[in-house]
Amino acid sequence: MAKEAGLGDRLFIHTYNLSGDVGSVQTLGLNYAEQVVTGIDKSSTERLLLLGDGEIGFNNYFNPEDGAGVEGLHEVLNTLPATDRIASYFRGIVLGTMTASLVGKQVNYGLARGADGALIGAAISVKANGTELEYGEAGTPGPRTDVAATDGTGFDGGLRRRGASNIVSSSIANPTNILTAGPHGLATGDWVTIAGHVGMIPEVNGDHEVTRVDDYNFTVAVNVTTAGTGGTAQPIVAIVSSSVADPSVITTETAHGFVTGDWVVIAGHVGSTPDINKAYIVTYVGPTSFTIPEDVTVGGTGGTVTRTSTVLGLSAYLHLLAFAGTDVTVKLQHSADNADTDAYVDITDGDFAEAAAVTSERIDTGPRLIRRWIRVVTTTVAGFNPATFAVAVCRK
Repeated sequence: MAKEAGLGDRLFIHTYNLSGDVGSVQTLGLNYAEQVVTGIDKSSTERLLLLGDGEIGFNNYFNPEDGAGVEGLHEVLNTLPATDRIASYFRGIVLGTMTASLVGKQVNYGLARGADGALIGAAISVKANGTELEYGEAGTPGPRTDVAATDGTGFDGGLRRRGASNIVSSSIANPTNILTAGPHGLATGDWVTIAGHVGMIPEVNGDHEVTRVDDYNFTVAVNVTTAGTGGTAQPIVAIVSSSVADPSVITTETAHGFVTGDWVVIAGHVGSTPDINKAYIVTYVGPTSFTIPEDVTVGGTGGTVTRTSTVLGLSAYLHLLAFAGTDVTVKLQHSADNADTDAYVDITDGDFAEAAAVTSERIDTGPRLIRRWIRVVTTTVAGFNPATFAVAVCRK
C-alpha cells in the first residue's frame, strides 16, 4: 500500500458538489468524549469512552453564483440552515477509495477580505448530529451520471472484515511486534492477513505466520526499520481436507469460527475434483468442520479458508446532485466474488428512497450479513435522463 496525496478530491454537501469552491479540507474528525476514572491504586490514567462525535471542516473561496441550477458555495452555505445536512468527502474519484461522511449541522459561515484584496471564506464546520463521522469507501467514482437504469461496477471490500483484530502499531525490530487494540486470539503458528497498515518500512501487508507474545501482541518475520500504524490482522484458517460427498465437508486444522450463512473464499486447496478454490456460503458442522454446496468426487488437501462476509451491516450516504425525469431509485447490491459464481443481489434495507428531484439521504441496514463485493445500481419505474449522484458506503 502506497502513501497518497489529496489531489483530485471531492466534497459534497447535501445536493451540491462544492469541490471547486473549497480550498482545503482541514478536519475529518471522529472523536469521543472521555471520563477519567483513575483509581488511587493505578500508576497511569484510566479512561472511559463516552459519546461519539464528528466534524468535517473546510476553507472556501467566495463564489456568489446563483442561477440555472448552478450555485456557488456562498449561495449554498451563507444561510446557515437549521436543518441537518449530509456532508461527504471523497479521497479522489476512484471506485472504492476512502470516504468520510456525516449527518450534521453547519454551525458557521464567514468571509475575510485580506489587505492584498483576497476574499476568502473562514473555516466552515459541519458537526455531526445524532451519528458519528463514518469512514467508508466510494460506491461511485466521485459523481456518477446514469442516463437510464444501470448496474454499476462492483468494488472489493477485501478479506479483512469480520474476525479481524485492529492493529495499533508495528515495532522497529526483527521480527516486528504487532500490537492490537483488543485480544487477538492467535496462537503461535497461526496465519494472518495484515491489511491497511501504513507508514512502515518495509511493507508488512500480506500473509504471515505469527508467534504469539501475549493477548495483545504477536510477531511476524519482517525486519521493520520504520514503524507503522493502523490496519487489521485477519486470521487465516488452514484446511486439512475436503471429503467425497455432496455437500463436501471441509475439515480445518483449528477452530474456524464460522456460522451457517457465512461467505468464505477457499484458496490453495489441491487434489479435489472439481476444483473448490472459490467463494462459498457455508453450513456449520462443528468447530473444525463445515460444508460447502459442492459435489466432490475426489477429495483434496491443504489450502486456506478466509471469511469474506460481515454481519454488522452497513450505512450509506447518497448525494443526488442532478436529476431530470420521473423517478430514480439508487440501491446497493452485493456478491461474494463479483458475480463470478455468486450473482449480485439486493442488500436488504440497502435501498435509498425513490427520488423525483435532487436529494440527499443516509441509510442504515442494521445488523445483517454483507458480502465481500458491493455495487451501486439505479432502477426506475417511469424513466429518467440523467441522474448524477455520489454514494459512500460504510461497513460496520
